[in-house]
Amino acid sequence: MNPVTWITGANGFIGSHLVRACTENKKVIKFFRPEFFSSNTNKDVLSYPLEKTGINDAIANHGYPSRVYHLAGAPTVGQSFSCPHQDFNSNVITTEVLLNALSGSKAHIIFSSSAAVYGDGHSNGIRINDKLSPKSPYGHHKIISEKLIKLYTEHFDLSATILRLFSVYGNGLRKQLLYDCCSKLNIYSINTPLVLGGTGDELRDWLEVSDVVAAMKNLENLQSGDFQIYNLANGRPTRIEYIANKIISLWGKSHQLEFNKIKRPGDPFSLTANPSSLPPAFVPKITIDQGIEKYINWFKSLDENMDQVL
Repeated sequence: MNPVTWITGANGFIGSHLVRACTENKKVIKFFRPEFFSSNTNKDVLSYPLEKTGINDAIANHGYPSRVYHLAGAPTVGQSFSCPHQDFNSNVITTEVLLNALSGSKAHIIFSSSAAVYGDGHSNGIRINDKLSPKSPYGHHKIISEKLIKLYTEHFDLSATILRLFSVYGNGLRKQLLYDCCSKLNIYSINTPLVLGGTGDELRDWLEVSDVVAAMKNLENLQSGDFQIYNLANGRPTRIEYIANKIISLWGKSHQLEFNKIKRPGDPFSLTANPSSLPPAFVPKITIDQGIEKYINWFKSLDENMDQVL
């Protein structure tokens, strides 16, 4: 089979890390959602817009891939409430177009789904077969995409691995809790409290992006028609309050931490994976404390680089 690898969402947070890891020893074709496929991107002969024409051009120029990391999609739960139609197109329609183009190719699809498919009400570590009860359009659209992928493995000569990602973080992420905390601490005076949403008791399962990339790269190809699902997480719950206090401590300032008790739509109280649901032999290497310190160092380097430019 053609050794070429495809990565959709190649300019995204996880996608950009995966591109760097994969291009060390193999040919990688990168796909970008059309709105991100700029004239600069177009200069790269191994880059294509993620639409029917772009996918067909990639097949004509490079053949069918052996492996496809399908990471493209709308990025946040919140955006799916404000722009549900856009979220559906970005997650579901994009997935169907890709699958249809690859029908009969025997390619292996690795799809980045989300823990948002589980919704709320899971007090213990979540297993793959636990009830799916999404609380957002984003979660519903991920389920539809998973079902489409399963259908194509059963009838159209593909194989697939679904990875339901939990709280992924790391260098380059410019949204969510760590970025929000660092952005505020970067400009707050010492007497300004760090105020966050929720109660601080919420539980999340954090996985540093380098561990995500390692897990994705180490997955074995399946036979055509095979389909499997894993949670991709650390397998350990961590309270939001712990994360925030660790950031404050490592930042080097003393700020009071407060929570406004406001719950965002679609935001479950507990979202953690049971260790038995992770990919076989997967053991994360980066602890949450190590990952936070690494992230803070990256964030502070942004200001240093800007100062050099100015």
